[in-house]
Amino acid sequence: MTDRLFVRITTRGVSPLLREQETQGAGAQSTQVEASQVQSSQVQSSQKSPQIQWALYRDDQLLSGPGECRLDEVIAQLPETIRASAIPSPMLKVIAIVPGEEVCLSEVVLPSTQAKHIAKALPYMLEDNLTEDIDLVHFSLGAKRKNKATSVAIVNRVLLENWIDLFVESGLSPEILVPDTLLTPLDDNVWTVLFDGERVLLRTASNRGLAFMANQTATILEATLDYAFKNDAFKDDDVANVTNVTNVTNVTNDAMTIRFLHSEENENARLSVNVIENELAALQSSQDKEYPVLVERNNIMTTPLEVLCVQLCTASAEKNILNLLQGEYKQEFSHTGINIKWKPVAALFSVWMMLFLGGQLGQTYYYGQKADQLDQESKAHFRELFPRIKKVKNVKKQMSSLIRQAGSADAHVGFVPLLGSTGKFVYDFNNKKEGTVILERITFDDKQGNLRVDMRISNFTDLEMLKDQIEQSGLKVTIDAATKDADKVKARLRIKG
Repeated sequence: MTDRLFVRITTRGVSPLLREQETQGAGAQSTQVEASQVQSSQVQSSQKSPQIQWALYRDDQLLSGPGECRLDEVIAQLPETIRASAIPSPMLKVIAIVPGEEVCLSEVVLPSTQAKHIAKALPYMLEDNLTEDIDLVHFSLGAKRKNKATSVAIVNRVLLENWIDLFVESGLSPEILVPDTLLTPLDDNVWTVLFDGERVLLRTASNRGLAFMANQTATILEATLDYAFKNDAFKDDDVANVTNVTNVTNVTNDAMTIRFLHSEENENARLSVNVIENELAALQSSQDKEYPVLVERNNIMTTPLEVLCVQLCTASAEKNILNLLQGEYKQEFSHTGINIKWKPVAALFSVWMMLFLGGQLGQTYYYGQKADQLDQESKAHFRELFPRIKKVKNVKKQMSSLIRQAGSADAHVGFVPLLGSTGKFVYDFNNKKEGTVILERITFDDKQGNLRVDMRISNFTDLEMLKDQIEQSGLKVTIDAATKDADKVKARLRIKG
């Protein structure tokens, strides 16, 4: 479960000057942006810690707040359980709400669906409608509408970076940064007018809205309605994609409703509603066809900030919102586990894995070399024992085959019995006379059934004694050669069963 901390900046960074398209109506799909809206030279240095409004939510339930303080005091206002953990954390998401006057909302039909192409093409598609250098503004894309136009938000880069810096310096890093105009409640065939102190927020569609001073309400609404009547711009086909949490019964017929949300004591709201009702009658009478427009008054029992926050208290609502933090300003956080700096850990793990694999490869190479060496030595010894066998491929298999053949043959002529008997006599003889016999080579002639043993023995007398002992077991022993070699006798015995 993820909590959401909403922080609303109320300090303006650019002097507000309504665009002509706004006075004509928020229903217009024009992309004209006046220089005064994004003029970077008018961006003023934001105060170090501006006044803000904040509220802490869990789903749509208010946990703490709402409150007002400086931005650098927000963390101290939060509950102890929240302050004890890192912010942002896997369990807390920071959402920044900025003044709608600072963000231009528009639409554009994009020729491509690939993100890399859109990012490059969008500035140049809008360049002719901007009086500001495209390098000085940031473009954020919203959802594609049913009319195939894509919502676009345009904001001055310096101002956007100032907002981000203010949050970071205060220990807060927002994942979502959205204008308050897009958090005003929305229903099908309904224009919502939210009175917020000296300001008013008007939302006419999922991606269209205005922010202006309360004393301009009647003038703005008159101009907006006039434009909508002339251009049939009442209905928003995409409103069904926007989460509706206003809990107000919708108008289900073809009538268009202007819904005023205000506190009961708001005198500006009451006066504006009276003026609009009078003007509506005059506007409708001047049109060729009838547009039934209803006026609905709703007293809100919460603060305007709470009205805005509940529009973005669910994950599904977040997916549909136009987040200004896109591209180079996009923030990445994890809300599914422990909040750690995973990149250094991943880099360290990669280095460790490379060292481990390097060591394993080194050991594999070393033991492979040793195995080859032992294999060659085994084949060499095998050839010495069985010189008649020319092809030696697998010593283990060939030796096992010879043993099976020897075991199945006659006990007196087989290699194994001869080798076993000879070995026993040599062993016993050496026990009686220490170090007397030294075996140098043993070969077996499988055709003749002879075991040939090359040895060194202390003298000719011992040689004859060994021959006699072997013959006493029933084996035939022939001395093929015997020569004096220094202090030993070098001899070859041929033993047969």
